[in-house]
Amino acid sequence: MTRYTRTKEKRTDPRPAYIHLGVDIEGGSHVHHVFSESVYTIEGTAVAYHECLDGHPISTYLKYVADRRGWLLRSLDRRAADALQQWAEHTTAHHSRLEHTTHGPRGESR
Repeated sequence: MTRYTRTKEKRTDPRPAYIHLGVDIEGGSHVHHVFSESVYTIEGTAVAYHECLDGHPISTYLKYVADRRGWLLRSLDRRAADALQQWAEHTTAHHSRLEHTTHGPRGESR
């Protein structure tokens, strides 16, 4: 029986796993987990809130926090968030196309 170990796993996605979005007026630090499409709000040393984006762009979440709590510090602005979302969609689409194409030893398609 073969055992799978995580140490042998290779990461090919160039995006960072976590992106700090900023700190709201109440002191909550917002962190976007890219791969699960979730945002965590950390207050003190604990996760106070976990929000799944359900396919919504991160810019929608940034606006939501701006309206509800307000931002004290923004690490990622709306334009950068939109650009990040477009890049992620492009990268994901491109990566899935590459997975469907296999090549033989001399570059011939199989």
